[in-house]
Amino acid sequence: MNLILSSSIVEPPSDSLAIYTILMISKTKFDMNILLFTEQEMKDFYYQYMKKKGLFDYIDYILTPPEKEKGLRLDDKTDNPPVIKIKNIVFENQIKILNDIRKFI
Repeated sequence: MNLILSSSIVEPPSDSLAIYTILMISKTKFDMNILLFTEQEMKDFYYQYMKKKGLFDYIDYILTPPEKEKGLRLDDKTDNPPVIKIKNIVFENQIKILNDIRKFI
């Protein structure tokens, strides 16, 4: 199953270590493919940003709008199911997010 992470929720105020934990557990324990969704012109920016913070270790691919992939989305904007709507990823909500992901797999 794919976990599609919206690029807008990896920016501050999200915490890099909390994001890393969610990606690591989703990839290793839940055996998910991790995809980052962003606009075409922002691919390089997010690659550099996430690589510098060590967040790209578990990202399998960067999706852009023309590409269609099914999977569970972590997003702050879309209502297209299945989606876990969150504004950011911080230590206070990482356990809830992981439990929500577990419900879908």
